[in-house]
Amino acid sequence: KSTTLVKSNTWIPGLHFVTYSNSHCRNTHQCAFCPLIRSAHCAGARIWMLGRGNTTNLGYIDGCRQKLVDVYKFLKDRAKHGLKDNELICFLDGHDTLILRSLHDFESKLREFMSRTNFSLVFNPELLNPGLNSGVYCGDVAHVFRFIDEIMHDTFI
Repeated sequence: KSTTLVKSNTWIPGLHFVTYSNSHCRNTHQCAFCPLIRSAHCAGARIWMLGRGNTTNLGYIDGCRQKLVDVYKFLKDRAKHGLKDNELICFLDGHDTLILRSLHDFESKLREFMSRTNFSLVFNPELLNPGLNSGVYCGDVAHVFRFIDEIMHDTFI
């Protein structure tokens, strides 16, 4: 499996995006995530694609688990990827997520919201089925890693 960094020429330091794809594309511009990758590039986002090269055809539950495992491994090796604990990271589900505006004030607005609400992680809501949706979640690298680490140990170990 490989980790691919797609970086625009105007990416914002300290703001990282992650997505997951186990599609069999030869390069990032041929895969199913092309709309997300293009929108990230246009918005100035640095986006990491995890799971490329995983040829296992996973069902829904195993696919969700593998996505979480790969994000966990990526964050565990965060220093190797140049991520710092206090930087902001957002996971985006590439199947139904786009970045539709400039990100020039995204970090400041998200940090202000997190400070005002005393949240260390922010998830998008599931509108049709009340509860958390893992399609988008954001927080400081260290907080996201600790959250996933707890889930991994409580659920899979």
